[in-house]
Formats: sequence, structure tokens, C-alpha cells
Amino acid sequence: VVEQVDREAVPEGVKEPGRVVRHARRARRQGREEGDPGPVGRRGFCSPVPPCGSKAGRAADLFEKSLSVARQLGNELDRGTALLNLGQAERGLHDYHAAATHLTESLTIARDIGIREAIVEALYALAAVAAGMDEAERAARLVGAAQCQADFGHVLEEFERRQLEGTVETIRMVLGDEGFEKALGVGRAMSLETAVEYVVGDARSTDAKL
Repeated sequence: VVEQVDREAVPEGVKEPGRVVRHARRARRQGREEGDPGPVGRRGFCSPVPPCGSKAGRAADLFEKSLSVARQLGNELDRGTALLNLGQAERGLHDYHAAATHLTESLTIARDIGIREAIVEALYALAAVAAGMDEAERAARLVGAAQCQADFGHVLEEFERRQLEGTVETIRMVLGDEGFEKALGVGRAMSLETAVEYVVGDARSTDAKL
């Protein structure tokens, strides 16, 4: 697998890419073939557009390989990248439990090594997963938590903005404007550690039920 990754081209915008990032570009191409050319390798972790349609499964397989390589190499940055990408791909497949598991792990890695952009991306992705699981209040809180952590000047890419708009629209339909703003405010008041514990605590609760 490592030799296969080494043969991949370096993605645009990555100054010193790990080998796992090259697998991410292959999965990005799967998403492009589905009609959405989302960016990759922007900052810190690289998170392409969540693939969908007939190529989503293949993209998820590639990210699984990326994760395996990162674990073999012991590279936390690459492992966080692979987990974030895999979680996004699984969200596209509506495999929400797997997506939440991998995105939660990605979030904790981003927290531990201090990549603020990746923290924001993981929280927004987790909000989208929660919305997909009909957990509207939780999704709104995670959007608020992401907005709080984005106060350093994080700018959403186009695909991220579309994803967020879809998430918020889904949440508002369930909670209404007042309920949405209340839950959003709870999330915005969370510190980073509180937000991570909120995510990790829910993941533990979900696992205990399975």
C-alpha cells in the first residue's frame, strides 16, 4: 500500500504532503467524477468534498487505505487527515455511526496537535452527521461550537458553505427559528474542551447502546 501511495501525484496546495494525502487526491477525483470538484490540501488536514453516488464506496475504500498507511507510519497529522476524509465519505454513504466514530477521532487528534482549522472542519462535519441522524438539537449545538472555534478567521470553502447551509436548513425545519438559535447559542458558549467532551461523550454513549 505504501508503494502505491508513493506513486500518487502531490495534491495542489500542499507544501509538505504526507504520503497519505496522495491517497486523498485519488478519492477527491472520485468526487469530481460525480460532479463536485471540491478542494483538497487547503490547510493542515485535507478534507475534500464528501463523495456521493456510485463512487462513494470506492472513495471510502481509498481513505481506509490512507488510514492504514498513516497508522503504520505513526504520523498523527496524516492519521487525522485520513479520519476526517473517511468520515466525510461515510457521511456521503449515510453510514452515520461510522462517520461519527471517525470524525470524533479526527477531532481529538486535531485538538491534541493544535490544528484549529481541522477542529472547525470536524465539528461542522459532525453537525452534518447529527442532522442526518435526526438529532437536530445536537446538530445545532455542534454548528455553534464550530462557529466559536472559527473565531480566529476561518473561512469556509464553497463546498463547506453548501454543506453548512444544508445542515442549517434541515435543523431549522425541525427546531424552528427560536429553537435553533437557542441550541446554537449553547454551542457557541462551549470551550474547546467542552465541545470535544460533548462529542466524545456522545460517541461513548452510542457505542454502549450497540
